[in-house]
Amino acid sequence: MVQIIYNFIPKFYEKNSKKEYTEKSFLSMLVCYIVFIITFLLTYWSGNKENLYSPQTIVFVNIQLVILIFIFILIIIGIVIFKNNRKRKYVVMIPYISLGILLFFVVSYFSILLNNPIRKFIVGEITVILFWVLGIVVHSILVHLSVKNNNFNIRDKYANYYINCLSILSIVSAMCSTTLSNINLFFVALILMVSALQFALTFQIPRVLQYWKKESEKNKNVSLYGNSIELMKNKKNKK
Repeated sequence: MVQIIYNFIPKFYEKNSKKEYTEKSFLSMLVCYIVFIITFLLTYWSGNKENLYSPQTIVFVNIQLVILIFIFILIIIGIVIFKNNRKRKYVVMIPYISLGILLFFVVSYFSILLNNPIRKFIVGEITVILFWVLGIVVHSILVHLSVKNNNFNIRDKYANYYINCLSILSIVSAMCSTTLSNINLFFVALILMVSALQFALTFQIPRVLQYWKKESEKNKNVSLYGNSIELMKNKKNKK
């Protein structure tokens, strides 16, 4: 299991997974949330919402807006705190987690355009999670085979197959939706695409973990050299 985790990231994603977060990363997420919130509000406020949505749907939408605004504020706070190196290992989780949450909100956004939006939202999110778990299992098997055969070409060659399959199914569903004028098929296409992106986001986890690793290594070095210096001082004082 340790070997699977250690070798989980495919070579294709390795370079990108080692990129450090910058203020630009936070600003990019800020822009994404601004655009999404504006789009969300324009859709929600178009027409008479009391006639378009049931009371339960209105509550459901309002809860989503509160969460979106909360994350938006959290990103702004993250930009300010990011300059503090001591807190950086905690703050870098904000853009990563907020991106994952935004993908879930894409599903919830389109669910309010359908009949029984709360039910569609729950089914959609559970489907995304199940596809993510399936992707983890499939990729873990590839990594296991690579470790077992000492051949990581297996992992690197087939790493994108699962994502590509979901993407192709998503495109086919979107085309069928357009041909048949069936918005439910478009929702299926959206779920498949979000599932592919959510799984790909897993390969970005090292971007966050490297800050925790650096911090621990730094503390270890400080402790090591600090103790050495202290010992030298004590020896001089004894003389």
